[in-house]
Amino acid sequence: MRGRILFYNPQTGEGKLITESGIKTDFTAEVWDDYENMPQAGKTVTCRYEGETLVGVSMQDTPVSAPSKSSERVGPTFISGDGPTFSIAQTLDNYFKPIDYLIGEPPAVVNTREQLDYFLIRRFLITAYNDLRGLDSSLHRDPEVTEKLDEIQQLHKAYHTIRDRVEKYRLAFEMIFLRSQPEYLRFIRHKEQCLSRISTLSQVEESLFPDIQKKEEELQNIPLSLRDRRLVVEEELKKLRRYYVDTIHENAGLAEELSTMEDVKAKYTEMFYDDFVKELLKKAATYLKTLERILNYRAYEFDTLLWKHAANSRSINEYFASAGIKGDYSTLTFLKYYLKTLDKEKVNEGHQELFKLQTYLENLKKDPTKPPKKGTKK
Repeated sequence: MRGRILFYNPQTGEGKLITESGIKTDFTAEVWDDYENMPQAGKTVTCRYEGETLVGVSMQDTPVSAPSKSSERVGPTFISGDGPTFSIAQTLDNYFKPIDYLIGEPPAVVNTREQLDYFLIRRFLITAYNDLRGLDSSLHRDPEVTEKLDEIQQLHKAYHTIRDRVEKYRLAFEMIFLRSQPEYLRFIRHKEQCLSRISTLSQVEESLFPDIQKKEEELQNIPLSLRDRRLVVEEELKKLRRYYVDTIHENAGLAEELSTMEDVKAKYTEMFYDDFVKELLKKAATYLKTLERILNYRAYEFDTLLWKHAANSRSINEYFASAGIKGDYSTLTFLKYYLKTLDKEKVNEGHQELFKLQTYLENLKKDPTKPPKKGTKK
């Protein structure tokens, strides 16, 4: 019969092994038949019995099979015969549900011509808002203005969240599809518990060995005449050894359980990943297009509201007069004033975008019916 050594103390010549039938057996150097190799924990061995008595142990050249209990053990399964709890369509619908709530009923907004290129104008529009708020603090307290700004920020966040998911397929599959499945969450939780337990057992195993050696030295130093004291220490030593062997055995069992555990992530990735990505891209493209049109309209709304407030503000009127800003109260007028103040030798890439914005706004002023061109989505 074959087995594996769980523990062996070369100082006392005592050890414990587990057979392939799962039975733990004590052995001593007296039954060790292999004179070329010394007993060592973790090594596979051949065991000879006479009746139920172990009479010989020697090193096994070929790897020992796991104990029968373990070899029959099949790691826990998490997937039912019906497959995933939620389909690809269900997980995507659930993911986009907050976006649906945010968008509401967008058709009229999406199709209106009252739009500004949000991604082109966004940075300077926010800059203008902050500058005007610095001149007139009541702008920040205007509920209509703050409500529009908050809505734009939510839409902007939703747009980039979707775009980030689309650009990172693996992460999207994990966060949207896999983490929607209860069976996947059970798999992750069980795997983490096993790994945590293995880590704890390994630390216990490392700490027990020196304790056993110390207790063995203590026993050797007790005179044979102090029989009662020796019995106490021997009992303590037996408990330590038993605990050590059980720790090794449990650790090995957990390692085998991990190796035979049903890998939900690998299985679902193989079965559903490609279809998920295809559906995600299709659905995301529709949402991104809709969100972009809504953002363009909200940018137009916010811009109109901002400069309407500015035109009625005494402090902003005084600033425009003192700064020599001429023209109507608009983003274009404020942008022209800002660009005139730039040092042409220090114009950077960001400033080049502002010159593009100026051209865009000037063309839009000439032909308000012209739809916005796509800006730089940052």
